[in-house]
Amino acid sequence: KSGKSVTGGSIGLFKGKRLGREKAMQSMQEDIEKITVEEEKIHAVIKEKENQLQELRRSTADKEIQKATQGVNLVNQNIVSAQTRLDHVHNVLKQIAEKQESFNRMIIQTEEESLQLNNAHENTILLKEEQQKVLLEMESAYREVNEKLIHHNNLYNQENIRYHQQLNRTDSVKQDLNYKNTRFTEAEALSAANNTQLIDVKDELSETRNKIETVQAALMLLYDEKVVKETMLATTEQDYYASRGEIAETEDQIKTLQKKKEQTDTILGGIKDKLNDLKVQLAGTKERLWVEFNVELEHILDNAPPENVTLEELQEKVDAAKKRIENYGEVNPMAIQAFEEMKTRYDFIRNQRDDLINAKTSLLTTIDEIDATARKKFDDAFIQVRQNFVEVFRGLFSEEDDCDLILKENSDPLEAEIEIIAKPKGKKPQVLDQLSGGEKTLTGMSLLFALYLLKPAPFCILDEVDAPLDDNNITKFNNIIRKFSDNSQFIIVTHNKRTMAEVDVIYGVTMAEQGISKVVPVDFRNLNWGYE
Repeated sequence: KSGKSVTGGSIGLFKGKRLGREKAMQSMQEDIEKITVEEEKIHAVIKEKENQLQELRRSTADKEIQKATQGVNLVNQNIVSAQTRLDHVHNVLKQIAEKQESFNRMIIQTEEESLQLNNAHENTILLKEEQQKVLLEMESAYREVNEKLIHHNNLYNQENIRYHQQLNRTDSVKQDLNYKNTRFTEAEALSAANNTQLIDVKDELSETRNKIETVQAALMLLYDEKVVKETMLATTEQDYYASRGEIAETEDQIKTLQKKKEQTDTILGGIKDKLNDLKVQLAGTKERLWVEFNVELEHILDNAPPENVTLEELQEKVDAAKKRIENYGEVNPMAIQAFEEMKTRYDFIRNQRDDLINAKTSLLTTIDEIDATARKKFDDAFIQVRQNFVEVFRGLFSEEDDCDLILKENSDPLEAEIEIIAKPKGKKPQVLDQLSGGEKTLTGMSLLFALYLLKPAPFCILDEVDAPLDDNNITKFNNIIRKFSDNSQFIIVTHNKRTMAEVDVIYGVTMAEQGISKVVPVDFRNLNWGYE
């Protein structure tokens, strides 16, 4: 920031700039000091060894002399190596001194260059400050121009938005004007028709007034007749109420007579019951005489009783006859009547059984005929639906796609299950659940339209069936709806714009005011799609 600069480089021995060289000189000075210390130690060791050598020379022991000689040789070798190292260090020091002189010359030269550079740097700083002032002025001017540009750009965007809004309003006004013109022409035609109808109504009104006058005259005559008839009605009502009082008195007399009659009927009923009891007893006695004694009551009444036979003898004969009858066993006197009743019941049940068998046979024959007819109609309908399914499926997918309806094996086709096969190109699904959402929707629509083609309906309502379809499939869906719309009217609930663009009439639900919904119809058949 102050304009000064410091450079550095390698810290090698002779490489780099001034900072690296000074570092190298410092490290070399440290090495020299270490070597001088080692040299002093070696000289001290040499002196010590020389003293030991002199002492050994004085001694007469050869081994000690040899060891000392070896030690001296090692010391001499160390001295030589130290001397070579010392010579090398002296040479290095000479080179360093020469380098230091050259460095000093370079330092002096560098300081002169540094002064020149500082002067140039100060001049550059002054120039830079002037350029910064100019730059600040230019930046402020640029900001002002940029702010003006942003302001004008915002104005342009607002005007552009207003232009498009006005353009949209113009288009909507044009459409509204065309719609109102058509409505105006329709209103004019309707007004002309209403005028003609008004003239006819006036004529009818005059005729109606004439009829009302005649009706009022007739009504006055009828009113006079009403007054006369009301007087006659009053007199008739008086006679009616008088007759009604007489009728009430007569009814009271009838009620008293009915009570007396009921009492007489109860007494007569008791007498008849007693007579019936006597008749029953007489019939029982007569039947018993005939069953037990084979004697008719009329013959007994006609014949006189025998004179020579006593009552005890007759009682003995009766007892003997009873014993004989008891030996015969019990005899059912009502057996013939029961037989006839059972025979009648048997004949009735047998006839009912024959009627049921005949009805069962006729019913089974009818059921067979109905089953045969139903199977035939089902086979014909299934074949037709199968063909329609293949045709519609390939219309929604492509001609290379495969689909089919198969009846599973069963003796009764009316009870058999139907298997749906749908294999779009490039897929081999085992079940319908492996298809995508759009493919499932198209397959279901194919089956529905196959049934629809068998017996077309006047109206068809489709609720957001195009939601899972992409643009390509929506185009196919719209094409097939357009194809079938010749025979039926389709009502489609959708949020897709491509489907909305294909319809004849669209009904939109909007909320012009809060909480108030409104249906806005648009009939595309009456719109003029020409462009000027």
